[in-house]
Amino acid sequence: MVSNICSLIIICMFNDYKKNPFPLLEYFNIFSFNDFMLELNKEDERAVFELTMREPSPESKWEYFVFFGIKEFVDTVSKWNFDEDMIVALNKSGYATTEKQKEFYRNWEPKLDIYSIADGDLFFKGEPILRIEGDILSVNLLTHLCLSFFQYPIRLATKNLRIKNASNNKGVYYGGGRCQSRDDIYWFNKLTHPLCNNDIVYPSIFTQYPNLDKPDLKVVNLNHAFIKSFDTEKEAFTFGLDKINDFDVFTIMTDTYDYRNGLDNLIGIIFDKKIHLEKGLLSKIYVIIDSGNILEQSKYIRAKLDENNLQLANIVAMSGLDEDDLIALESEGSKANAYSVVTNLINCYGCSYLDFVFKTSLVIDKEGNEHLKAKLTEGKESLPGRKNIERVINDGVIVDTIVMEDNSGNGNFLLKPVMKNGESLLPDEETLLREYSAKLKEFSKHIRKNNRVEHRVVVEDAIKEQIEELKKKHGTI
Repeated sequence: MVSNICSLIIICMFNDYKKNPFPLLEYFNIFSFNDFMLELNKEDERAVFELTMREPSPESKWEYFVFFGIKEFVDTVSKWNFDEDMIVALNKSGYATTEKQKEFYRNWEPKLDIYSIADGDLFFKGEPILRIEGDILSVNLLTHLCLSFFQYPIRLATKNLRIKNASNNKGVYYGGGRCQSRDDIYWFNKLTHPLCNNDIVYPSIFTQYPNLDKPDLKVVNLNHAFIKSFDTEKEAFTFGLDKINDFDVFTIMTDTYDYRNGLDNLIGIIFDKKIHLEKGLLSKIYVIIDSGNILEQSKYIRAKLDENNLQLANIVAMSGLDEDDLIALESEGSKANAYSVVTNLINCYGCSYLDFVFKTSLVIDKEGNEHLKAKLTEGKESLPGRKNIERVINDGVIVDTIVMEDNSGNGNFLLKPVMKNGESLLPDEETLLREYSAKLKEFSKHIRKNNRVEHRVVVEDAIKEQIEELKKKHGTI
């Protein structure tokens, strides 16, 4: 993952800031703000900024979103620093021109307090999901990181839950092919770790979690390339099924040439090798549907297997599937035992971006006086103060109330402290993964099969009153 925040904030894809500082100009609002605040001797003022999603991308029909990635965010912030090359690059771009400004970056440490909803929490548009408090210059520096960092992990985690929910509690196998970046692969590997998804058909085995228990499953796939390396399909199946005792999951593509003939060949070899007589061996077999009419093939394959008393053999359907496809297949009586979703998951099809904003909601001056702040422009309003979310779920309806944290009646908040004065408060990785999985299972109870969620987001009256006061102050009413 990202080890230095400058790769997100300063380095653009085709430029090295040490050779060409021009990309810094894109972030003039961050660095010019800090230069001005230092010139005004306001570096001791503190501020609260909050991250909120206004809307998903225009084509998206997603209603709910799954938070994901807080550990990596906290780790990234805690490691951030400005080296001398970066300060030189800032200076060449017209920022950090005074010695005071340069010293600020040389000595900068992220002594911040961060509050966040948890990985696995559902959230909805308009809700604060991350709150950062610290000196105003430091919090301001995190603007572009906050707008960018959670874009992919949240969409990936949301897509994952949408797919699982649409599968009608059948197994879902994920493949990581067609990733667009190394970061995508990192997030995919984490999301599909067995502690996050312990009900998938056959989890991949990853190496980046050396302290966690590895799944014991050994998996083989007799794919098209393997089958075509033999003169005949029967030879490939014969060789493969000779190894069935060595594996826990045995997937076979029968549609290399024709799925009907392929299935007949497979069934014949199962009987030749007497695999049908051993329930333990038969249940290892997963016949893969990889092309054509999935619904029709699933019914044909299931009927053919059952006709030969091979009820324990399984069917996995794939081929460009998405959650809407799974909903349709299940509603029409698909006989697949499990589904494989690859391209549309890894690329978060259906939501190309999230319209995050990172807005100032409170400024604390040198004397400790608090000043509520909000954007008041119609259509892009933000809410003032330190806010949190209180959630109540009744009869499957999620009701979230956005409250001023100090005014809360019960203190049952979704946003909880994850960093204090620059130090992480998060538990170990295994605990976070288990908590994530548990939250998804709990929230799945409240999501309909069509991925709709009954929910309401309410803003408490105290916040509305503060907004009216700010409008009067700034002459907007």
